[in-house]
Amino acid sequence: LAVTVADSHQGRGLGTLLLGALARWIAERHAGIRSFRADALARNRPMVEILEQLGGRVLETYEDTVSFEVPVPGDAEHLPDTPAGRAIRAAALGQLSVRPR
Repeated sequence: LAVTVADSHQGRGLGTLLLGALARWIAERHAGIRSFRADALARNRPMVEILEQLGGRVLETYEDTVSFEVPVPGDAEHLPDTPAGRAIRAAALGQLSVRPR
């Protein structure tokens, strides 16, 4: 999994929308995906917190990067009841939009 948002567009919900689109795709296709691996910079606390809130567990750390294994629920309705889970559920259901600057 790779989600990159240019610095000039961060903090507007674009990453959440992209993760929501991924959640919708997986749920619609029941692709047999049970988890995904996500790498984040250790200093990127917002992303680390999102991955933790989604139930991610640390697989390894390497220099300044943390690798997570994040479980994939059967559908968007079964995302964790955490701020990140609720935001990604809303994005997957088309109920979230990008915040303007």
